[in-house]
Amino acid sequence: IRQCQLIQESQTGYSLKVEDHSEAKDDGDLRRFLHRLLGEDASIAIFHMDQIPRDTSGKLKKVLCHWKKNQGAGGHANEK
Repeated sequence: IRQCQLIQESQTGYSLKVEDHSEAKDDGDLRRFLHRLLGEDASIAIFHMDQIPRDTSGKLKKVLCHWKKNQGAGGHANEK
């Protein structure tokens, strides 16, 4: 993993963008680590990409929050 970006999408829903160039995509250890960090009820979607989009200044924000408390508690639809 070269770089990564964690995005909170909902109260328990997260996306992790992983910048890597390897062919091996076994996310088991990474998913277990994130569940220990974020809680076992966290819904985590992992996306592998060649490059994570940067902001307008060209910088990579490591952590983003797209969830607002009044949006509800829905989890991520992709996978748990």
